[in-house]
Amino acid sequence: MISVAFPTILSVLLVIALGFILSRSLLASDEFWSCVNNLCYWILFPALLFKLIASTSLSGDVVAPIIITLVVALTAIILISIIICFLFKFDAASASSVIQGSFRHNGFIGFAIASGLLGTIGTELSAICIAILVPITNIVAVVTMIIYNRQQKQNKISQFILREIARNPLIIAVFVGLLFNVFHLTLPRFASFTFDLVGDGALSLLLLSVGAGLAPSFSLARIAPLAVAIITKLIIFPAIVISGGLWAELPSDIMIVLAIFSAMPCAVSAFPLAKQLGGNAPLMADIIIVQTLFCLPLSFFWLYLIS
Repeated sequence: MISVAFPTILSVLLVIALGFILSRSLLASDEFWSCVNNLCYWILFPALLFKLIASTSLSGDVVAPIIITLVVALTAIILISIIICFLFKFDAASASSVIQGSFRHNGFIGFAIASGLLGTIGTELSAICIAILVPITNIVAVVTMIIYNRQQKQNKISQFILREIARNPLIIAVFVGLLFNVFHLTLPRFASFTFDLVGDGALSLLLLSVGAGLAPSFSLARIAPLAVAIITKLIIFPAIVISGGLWAELPSDIMIVLAIFSAMPCAVSAFPLAKQLGGNAPLMADIIIVQTLFCLPLSFFWLYLIS
């Protein structure tokens, strides 16, 4: 597996690096990459996600252990990050960003690695992981930011959360895909081909946009919370997920995908959420950038460990 994992992870890293280079040379336009990010977030990845979830076999023997493992690990890492933030006495804005950075994931990168490593099985298992993680992490992220930063009145919190869920294209794609899957609905042939064409172009563009979004601007004052976010997300969280999977004696292909997704960096969408709800936005940007840089070598480490 390791002989396949290295070139797969390296190819993903090179595409991300290409996006970074293009954004500072041939395509050095912030407006262009902003449009690309919007295209990826609102159209391409939701279309790809819907098609995968609608067509993936959601066997209880496969889905149940993945749900249990991920939910337990998410609960544990959120509690751990809250305790660490309290012990280090981070201010509320920084704490909310660190906590968000400890459990949110970039499904684009994880999907690319798992698909390249395991083929169709990796693609289907990735869709299941994303279907589980996207609703949970988005809801918890909003609640965390609101509680720590007190941006909404108590009686408006539920309305705000519902509004965020209703306008999140990934959650909508997951929900509609599950409806099609559970009720065995099928798209007309032309619609299915359309989703295939849209999805085929999604992954490479998504990875390029991840690279284009890397804009380092570090500050010494943010080193401590940044270090906590890196350690909790890329070391402690994968350790919890892998330990749980080994304890449950999960099949090797599931273990591989869980290891990959647990070591993914924080989602890029965490930055605008932190900015909107009073979090430490510069710290959030640093967390996303540094986690993205470290996630690929650490992914290789975790894959090597479970092999």
